[in-house]
Amino acid sequence: MSSDMYVVSGATSRTGSIVADALLKRGVRVRVLGRNAQRLQHFVGRGAEAFELDPLDPVATLQAYSGAKRAFIMLQPNYIPDCPNFRAFQDQLIYAVGNAVEKAGVEQVVSLSSWGADKQGYTGPVVGLHLLEQRLNRIPALDAIHLRAGYFMENLFSQIPAVKTRNELSAPFLPTVPLPLVTTADIGSRTAEALINFGTGKTCILELWGPGAFTMNEVAAVIGEAVSKPGLTYVQESLDTFRRGLLASRCSENVAELMIEVVVGINSGHISTVQAPLPDDGSMTSLASFVKTRWLPFVQRL
Repeated sequence: MSSDMYVVSGATSRTGSIVADALLKRGVRVRVLGRNAQRLQHFVGRGAEAFELDPLDPVATLQAYSGAKRAFIMLQPNYIPDCPNFRAFQDQLIYAVGNAVEKAGVEQVVSLSSWGADKQGYTGPVVGLHLLEQRLNRIPALDAIHLRAGYFMENLFSQIPAVKTRNELSAPFLPTVPLPLVTTADIGSRTAEALINFGTGKTCILELWGPGAFTMNEVAAVIGEAVSKPGLTYVQESLDTFRRGLLASRCSENVAELMIEVVVGINSGHISTVQAPLPDDGSMTSLASFVKTRWLPFVQRL
């Protein structure tokens, strides 16, 4: 077993858990971070070291990263629905983790970022990921790979009620705007691979999305074929309807406005990919495969 310590933040999240599992399978030393020690026991039983912490606590966060050579960093959670000032919350997280990585002498990190993180503003919660990248880049002795993930295919689970009850897909995106789709499983596996095979002197940006970008019209066609509804259509909802839906689901006004900012950014092209997709070598999950193996079985269990 390697003597180097690998830290995995957000280890109980969908992406973080995949990273931790992959690293443990490779036989490296892993320290998993999370808010709830009980939820980390799954990894402890496989040889990981668990560290329970409040990620806003800079002292505890420094302890969590002490002695580590490499780390997977994500701002967890992506957003808190009822947070009254989510950007301020992100700033606190960035301060704590940036300070910890620098003072602990971590040598290499892979950060989970997002498409649109190249922009300095008007991208909703993605602004926090831009600032995280910038903070890590200011650490002189640190090499960093920023994985800018595309639009999660798992977000399509939210379309199930509309498909079942109204025979349509519904979202606030323009029907012809391309979304670079990717699964959390692919993000997790690529992250673990990058951590293991990091090399030296490597600081870079890597946009991560599957084989092709899809419009919501095209997504509707793929889902329609899977559910034997070839006429399934996509209906764009208004921003006002989108806002009212967020508030009805107990989102704060602040978070609702940030999410609207994301939609406006995507529809206008302000949030867009800046790199070509990775070569389609069959290693990334296609939309058709995701719908068939993940989305459709979930619908059938309801």
